[in-house]
Amino acid sequence: MESNLLHINTKKCCYMLFSQGKKEPIVPSPNDLHIISINGKIVKKVSEAKFLGVLMDDNLSWKPHIAQLNKTLKSACGRLYRIANSLPSKLHKQIYHSLFESHLSYAISVWGGVALSNLEPIFCTQKKCLCIMFGDTETYLEKFRTCVRASIGGAKLIFEPGNFSLEN
Repeated sequence: MESNLLHINTKKCCYMLFSQGKKEPIVPSPNDLHIISINGKIVKKVSEAKFLGVLMDDNLSWKPHIAQLNKTLKSACGRLYRIANSLPSKLHKQIYHSLFESHLSYAISVWGGVALSNLEPIFCTQKKCLCIMFGDTETYLEKFRTCVRASIGGAKLIFEPGNFSLEN
């Protein structure tokens, strides 16, 4: 590596041992300990790591990635909700593709083959986003108004598109 003037940052290096998720973890014997070092510096072992924007775990269950992706999609959904009424409806599809679907489709060939039960949170977030962008926004807001979370200690939240207030 040094002959090619390439340097490895050992502080950023890590390694992961992959295993099947359903097996009991095996306690390694002192002879089986995996210690990797580069230039005399020990590389740390991790159970989850980000590689090219995809969170991998040692069981390849993709649950950490799906949780992080769902968080990102919910944030995009909130941004879309705030700007949906101020944009012409002919731009809604283009905005949806750029702010929401681009995150959803990134590296889907890697993590997309998980069980449908693991994908349920993402489906719900996508459904909510599609309802906001292309569906009936008033029905969506009415559904939230009737929710138990809409009343806080006797006070009620008053919702209007793009605005809310607290009323006693």
